[in-house]
Amino acid sequence: MHLTLITVGISFTMYFGGLFPNSYENSKFLMFMFTWVQGVSNFGFIVMIVNLLPHNMYPKLAAKWGSLIYFSSSFADFTIQKIGISEWTKVRMCLLFPTLSVARASQNLAIFEYTPGGTGLNYDETLFEPYHNFRILSYFFIMLYALVFHFGIGMLFLKYGSVPEIIRNMIKAILRTKKESWDVPNGDPSRIGLKPVDPKNFENRHDWNLSMPNYKDLEE
Repeated sequence: MHLTLITVGISFTMYFGGLFPNSYENSKFLMFMFTWVQGVSNFGFIVMIVNLLPHNMYPKLAAKWGSLIYFSSSFADFTIQKIGISEWTKVRMCLLFPTLSVARASQNLAIFEYTPGGTGLNYDETLFEPYHNFRILSYFFIMLYALVFHFGIGMLFLKYGSVPEIIRNMIKAILRTKKESWDVPNGDPSRIGLKPVDPKNFENRHDWNLSMPNYKDLEE
């Protein structure tokens, strides 16, 4: 609800501010969705970040890590700016770093709007038309994918604990398994890979007695 109200405010500001006049004239709803899908994808990213770290460590640390991850991923845009890179390669990089699709789609929107004779964003051509091997239509699908992907990861962290908690529990499980492998429950040596002594392997009773521990000496 809050996200939608914020998007409405941004759309009113852009519309009455004279930004993208051709696009708003063609379809106000399409321009509204252009901003809204980015907002919902950021919501999924926030859900992932706040559950990535222990709850006693945020909001300050979560905000720092979230800003760092979000800002660092934008540098990957330099890898797909070249014209010769295929559309499928750009889409795959955007699926890995969804913020890249915002940069690519925003560039396309500005080119379609402010190039002399440009028609802006519309349903007939520019929504589907590729520019530098990227389509604005792909941006909408990538943003919705980012929402589901980030939100799903955040829910998994919420259920199984933050990353430090998961690592700590894994270490405890490994140590517990090693400890149990060396324990001898109920005095059964076969549980640790040792077989009981077989009297048939000895020639006489004397050898058998030598192989057995003297419990009386141990008690003393």
